[in-house]
Amino acid sequence: MRLSAFFRTRKRKLASTICITIFIISVYYFFFNYQESEMFAGFPVPLAANPIKADQENKYEEYKWWAASETDSIPLPIIG
Repeated sequence: MRLSAFFRTRKRKLASTICITIFIISVYYFFFNYQESEMFAGFPVPLAANPIKADQENKYEEYKWWAASETDSIPLPIIG
């Protein structure tokens, strides 16, 4: 076996491993880093968000989350 063929195969394995790792991390981030809202079925709430207020009558929930701010709008992970 020639040396160039060895490196080509090794690079392909490394690239595949990196791509699979990125894919698994992405799936974990988007599907397991959020929980469903108690009042609104299907609405994602980050696990790191702490509930502050919930009003059953007006269907209102308020959370405190480090990534959200009123000045910078909605963070990109929520939009995407």
